Amino acid sequence: MLVTIAIASTAPLKAAERRETVSLNLVDSDPAFPVLGNHYMNGFFEGYHAIVRYVRTADTPGVDEGVLLISKRIHCEGLYGVGFVLYPKNNGGLVSRVQWAVPDGRDFERDSVESLRGVLDVALPSGSGERKKSVLAYGLGSDDRRITDLVYAERDGETVIQGYTVEVTVPPSSSARFWRSFGGIVLLNGLGEIDYMINIGTNTDDWKYPLSVAGFKRKLADGMTLDANNFTTNCVGHVYSGNLYYNAARSNGYGFFRSMMFSIGGSLMWEYLGEFKEEASLNDLFTTGIGGALFGEALHQTGLFVEKNMSPGFFRSALVLVIDPFRVINRAIDRSCSSSYKINVSFVSPAQAAAEGLRRRQ
Repeated sequence: MLVTIAIASTAPLKAAERRETVSLNLVDSDPAFPVLGNHYMNGFFEGYHAIVRYVRTADTPGVDEGVLLISKRIHCEGLYGVGFVLYPKNNGGLVSRVQWAVPDGRDFERDSVESLRGVLDVALPSGSGERKKSVLAYGLGSDDRRITDLVYAERDGETVIQGYTVEVTVPPSSSARFWRSFGGIVLLNGLGEIDYMINIGTNTDDWKYPLSVAGFKRKLADGMTLDANNFTTNCVGHVYSGNLYYNAARSNGYGFFRSMMFSIGGSLMWEYLGEFKEEASLNDLFTTGIGGALFGEALHQTGLFVEKNMSPGFFRSALVLVIDPFRVINRAIDRSCSSSYKINVSFVSPAQAAAEGLRRRQ
């Protein structure tokens, strides 16, 4: 899905102006689709340092009376959706005119909230009285955003930026990231169990517990011990497995320590369920959970280095796949499932913005 936004940024505020209370006027052009009214009732706009008013279409104020945000029902990219237009208060100099559209669909609620938050974080001060200086700063503030298509113009003998595009990817929700990470670990342990059964002849020597509830209770009561498996298994195989557990979470946006919790959790799952009949190994838990996380972070950073310093192509993609396979897998899932939109930034004169405001009131 593609959501298109056109924005122009205001000049940075002075310290005294940052504490000024802003008036935010909300208008739903079509009363049958009160998108802004619903957000207003749910308290979405309470986090901003602004006086918020929900007004009728006939009472729409001009751009000189505060920040104006309008929604309207539109036909967008072959689909019906909701369009938004935002006009900040005209204080002189270059002013903003924001336009974007969110098509209907199962992700409409999340996409409309994310795009509104991104725009309002630039146009309005937060509760702390601070705000981003420009859309450019917003575009550079996350790996999910990138600046493209800069347009330059000559003004008063100087070259200035006339416009640019911010491409924004809406990341998966926190619940989706968790279940994708957990599912990756379950998949890895499932493949490990298949390999375990194929090589069952070399594993029966370590069996101690029957495959039953009573056997599992006994295993829990006995606690963990140190195993004496060979070096390759304990210090190579388990470390590499832990790296895969770790990067199943790391590639879903988790940080180092949270990803380490996933690698420890994956190790516990294998020790108590994958190797059900064996005693749980304390040294395996350490090498898989902790050692795997350290090795996994090294491979994660190596994959990032390769992507940033090699030209795109088959060889780079194949190398990253070998170094960090879950990064490639989860990115492919993101591209097919994630929502995205573009912020097309252009600069509008106060006279033009005021004229458009007057036309809206006619």
